[in-house]
Amino acid sequence: MKKLLISIIILLVLLAIAFIYPLIYHFTDKEVGHIPEFISYEEAITKKLPEQILLEAEKHNCKNFILPLTNLPNVPSHLPFMIDDINLAISTYDKWKLAVDNIQREQIKQRLDTNLEKWGSMLSSEDMYKIITQRQGAEIHIDYSVQGSLSRVPHERINDLLLILTFNHEVTSSKLFDIRIIFTDPNSITSLKNEIALKQQNLSKLYKKNQIAWFFVKIILLFIGFFLFAYCLLFCINYLKTKRIKADLINQIKQLEDLINEGHFVAAFDLMNMYLEYFPNDIDMRAKRDRLSDLTNNDPKKAQLAYVEAKKIQLKLTKPLKGEYLSDNERENLKTLIPYHPELKDNFTKLLEFEETDKYLTHFNDNINKINLLINEKNFSQAKSYIENLKINCQRYNCPESDLNVLYQLNQITNDALNKSKEKFDSIIELLPDFQIDLIKFHLTSLLSEHKDNEDAIKLFKTLNNNILGDKFSLNYNGKLIHIIHKNEFILGREETGVKIDIAINDRHISRPHLKIFIKDREVIIEDLGSTSGTYINGDKIDKHSLKESDLLILAKVFELDYAICKDKNAEIGAVIINLSDCSYVLLRSELCFDIKETKLIAGDKFKVLVSDGVYAIYDDNGFKILEKDSVMNFNNQIFTMIK
Repeated sequence: MKKLLISIIILLVLLAIAFIYPLIYHFTDKEVGHIPEFISYEEAITKKLPEQILLEAEKHNCKNFILPLTNLPNVPSHLPFMIDDINLAISTYDKWKLAVDNIQREQIKQRLDTNLEKWGSMLSSEDMYKIITQRQGAEIHIDYSVQGSLSRVPHERINDLLLILTFNHEVTSSKLFDIRIIFTDPNSITSLKNEIALKQQNLSKLYKKNQIAWFFVKIILLFIGFFLFAYCLLFCINYLKTKRIKADLINQIKQLEDLINEGHFVAAFDLMNMYLEYFPNDIDMRAKRDRLSDLTNNDPKKAQLAYVEAKKIQLKLTKPLKGEYLSDNERENLKTLIPYHPELKDNFTKLLEFEETDKYLTHFNDNINKINLLINEKNFSQAKSYIENLKINCQRYNCPESDLNVLYQLNQITNDALNKSKEKFDSIIELLPDFQIDLIKFHLTSLLSEHKDNEDAIKLFKTLNNNILGDKFSLNYNGKLIHIIHKNEFILGREETGVKIDIAINDRHISRPHLKIFIKDREVIIEDLGSTSGTYINGDKIDKHSLKESDLLILAKVFELDYAICKDKNAEIGAVIINLSDCSYVLLRSELCFDIKETKLIAGDKFKVLVSDGVYAIYDDNGFKILEKDSVMNFNNQIFTMIK
């Protein structure tokens, strides 16, 4: 209906546009005008003028020669031959002769030949030419002359020209007679004809447009009539349809409560919306729709789906099947539908409780078997974790007394094994200060055979195995490097490719190699390796010497070697310290007891480094720490960075 009305409006607009040209044509002046009666130039000059000349000349008995008209003021440019035509008219009176010279004669002759048809009624061309040419070769006596004037006589639509010819008697010098001729300006007639033709042409075009416009008006009126008929027909059809729909809605609305009670919320909403569309003033129905909107959380489609799911869960709870559980996706979907139906939340909660209970009852024996298997495999920590989870589930689901007894027995076995394992691990920890790595690893291996998943024992075992540093490593202390070499000897000398040097001394006096230091029994032995500049103890050159802490050791007479001898708890040589300007070297045999004075290592008891089976540990007053690769340690507020 709406589209039909729009179509009719468009047609009415087109009809109004189509009426423009008929209205213009109706109010247009259709009088194109006419040409009024007039005297043409040809009629005035070739007919009336000769007649009046003949009449007046006969009246005055004129004869002999007459001078032609030679000058006529105000002659229009479009009448260039007017003087010749006047002279031709004068010459039509046969009793006088026109006295012209050769030039004038030729001009008049040409004009006569051009307009022969106009002058043929007055004289034949032979007679006219004879009159004009009689002057040639004769002595003439001029009796008459003629003067003329031309002026405009304006009218409403055209302009007339007034020609006055005055004929004079040359002998008496007096005016003989005047001839007045009025004729219409040829240009004025031409302009008027053009104006009438143009108006007629425009009127003809307007008439054609008017006819075309009327054709379209008829077509548009035909369409308007058709659409109006269609509109009326559709209006009648819609009226009958609406009446029938209202009757059906009144019958269907009686089933609204049944639809709502059965969860058909979408159909109920559609029915109420359609009812209110035809009965918009029914307040009770509007209130009922608002209540249903609140009940379905403004989404009847999801509410209907929630109702269906609630009924499904309710049916499942009446006849539960063990082992059939909701998937994760089903649970998430049901959670999103809970706000749309109150029964769904209760049924969903009951179903979850049933599933959890069923899962526990179904998997209890499996968990007990798993725990027994873990106990047999000596994985007591994992078994304890399973037992604790089962305890929680037993309390939650009120498991039978028999299950609790089985769980208690397994828990007792696991606790005894864990307590025994803890006691053994504590005894292993007590061995760490002695740093007997072989013995510690032996006890750890024994412990892990009895308790395979003891995390503390596994971690310590990995630490000992993964941090075997080998013969050489370094510590960074405040930017100064401490190089620790675990062997019985090292060689000093100037560094050079192909020469094995443990401690490099970049001094040109030092040989390559220069000196060997090694520990033998309870002594530190130094041995010169055939150096060029020699090795000196307390000023005496030596080849081999047992080094004492009080000895002054000088290489090549110029380089004093700063050293310290550290002893272990058994008063045996534990390590030898060599301090250079930028770093320190330690020849570690078994135990290094040292202190740090400024940036210099000295023998002391503040720090202690032990080594066993390639594993190193550093001690202070607060305890010890195994040296790990790339680790950072803080001892007595002193930061040591491990460098491998």
